[in-house]
Amino acid sequence: MKILAMMWKDILLRFSSRIELLFFFILPVIFTFLLSGVGGNQGEDVSLLLVVDEDQSYLSRALVNMIQEKRTGEVDLVTSQEAERQFEAQDVLVWIKIPAGFANTLMEGGSAEVQVYKTPNNISASAGESSIRAGVSAFNQALAIAMRSLEVADQLQPFQADPEKQAYFQRSFETASESLAALPSRLLIRSVLINEVEEIDAAAQASAGQLVSWVMIPLVGTSALLAWDRTGKTLARFLTTPTRTSSYILGTASAQLSISLFQMLVLMAFGALVLKLPWGQSPLGLAMVMVSFGLAAVASGMMLGAFVKSPRAANSLSIMISMLFALLGGCWWPLELFPPLMRKLAQIFPTYWVMQGFTTLLSRGGSYQDVLPFTLVLLAFALVFFTIGIIFFRYE
Repeated sequence: MKILAMMWKDILLRFSSRIELLFFFILPVIFTFLLSGVGGNQGEDVSLLLVVDEDQSYLSRALVNMIQEKRTGEVDLVTSQEAERQFEAQDVLVWIKIPAGFANTLMEGGSAEVQVYKTPNNISASAGESSIRAGVSAFNQALAIAMRSLEVADQLQPFQADPEKQAYFQRSFETASESLAALPSRLLIRSVLINEVEEIDAAAQASAGQLVSWVMIPLVGTSALLAWDRTGKTLARFLTTPTRTSSYILGTASAQLSISLFQMLVLMAFGALVLKLPWGQSPLGLAMVMVSFGLAAVASGMMLGAFVKSPRAANSLSIMISMLFALLGGCWWPLELFPPLMRKLAQIFPTYWVMQGFTTLLSRGGSYQDVLPFTLVLLAFALVFFTIGIIFFRYE
């Protein structure tokens, strides 16, 4: 009963101010919605590529055709003004401009540039740019072969006029393009990837990442509660009653854990109902990740509370630590965008493991067996943090 009474006291204290609802539900929902891409990118056509061909030459048309062969989506020729208008209106993710003089520069042996405009920090836009690079690479190979063929032919028998030279070049370019396209695959690559995600789901990343970020702040902020009770002599007076220190620690941790679990459920409900995410497809696996994450986070708050001297310092450190863990653990951006070294370093943060657990359930259709390793790591974090917090627990 004492533990339940302490839990109820902390819950009432937590929601004594209405502004707490701002951080508990309103801000997490707003950030999740904005980062999920729902509503903001609905007009974008990720399969459409706009091309502005200012050169209108044989080579510029050949480049457009080769880029189109490397894509699965549609390629439209438009004016520069139209491309800029659709791009600014977020109707397309990528468009390219082939400048005037493109063919002349190449025929003279120079390097011509193709300008690529793409939406920043967008996986689909980066994929579109990759298809453009593939088309340009094929174009460069055919161009090099045709130019060399033209050079040798001119040495053997000089061309009498430019039209004759141009016709020969076009035949050589077409022959080189057809030959390169018909080349058989000499090397087969088979990639064996563990827990592969074919495409990053922005909604799933935002829902899970914002949940972890906003839930972790008050859990680490448990340190401020400990500092407040200690500096205000509340803890000393409380322990003069027939109550053990373990009961105080358990009651405080249980209250914060209960609040965090409720907050997680609220944010998951928003993700399921508004973003249409499959949060409930593995209830047992979801419960395992939620509880283990909550324990690890509140334990980190208990550990921090053993060392801080004032509530103000505890609040500042709680926010800083939570944001750092969220940033480096893959809550704000997918870990696939991190350099290899950063992906390895991310594993030292509990946020990495909870994100792996949530991502496995949301994007990979995982079960409780799939998230069991992540759960065990989070419980290990909780054990270590709780142990340190209890060893260095201070009454004053």
